Amino acid sequence: MKKSIFAINKTMKKMKRSLTTLLIAVVSFFAAVGCSKLNTDEYYVKYVFTCQVVQYGKVYPTPYTVCFTDSNLQEQSRSFKSGEEESVICGPFKYGNEVKLSLEHFYYDNVGGSSSANTFLEIYVSKNNSPFALQKSVNNSSQNPQTTTLEYTIDY
Repeated sequence: MKKSIFAINKTMKKMKRSLTTLLIAVVSFFAAVGCSKLNTDEYYVKYVFTCQVVQYGKVYPTPYTVCFTDSNLQEQSRSFKSGEEESVICGPFKYGNEVKLSLEHFYYDNVGGSSSANTFLEIYVSKNNSPFALQKSVNNSSQNPQTTTLEYTIDY
């Protein structure tokens, strides 16, 4: 009788250890899964920009350069002529990526300070194929050649 009670106690201790180990493993698994939320969202960025050089109320076609962040987080550059609104869409991006849009305009004031350049930049973001939503914008007017820059960190 003593041997059978001793064997039962020994078996019970082994079962308690096994259950404790199993419980710790299960709790650790759920804690790890809950703490390391995997962000699989994809974001696309739409850059919208325009530059108008105005001299005595008339818009003149003048070259300008736009630099923007592409999906490889590299800066790309393109040249345009002022007047029409332009846009570029890049992606996919990940949460936390920083994107940048800059526009450098060049104009030649041949009538002594009567011209100005109006630059307009916007950054829109689409998350998981949702409609693009405006995240940041700037409207700048100057009488000297300049660069206008807009930066945004994807955070939603």
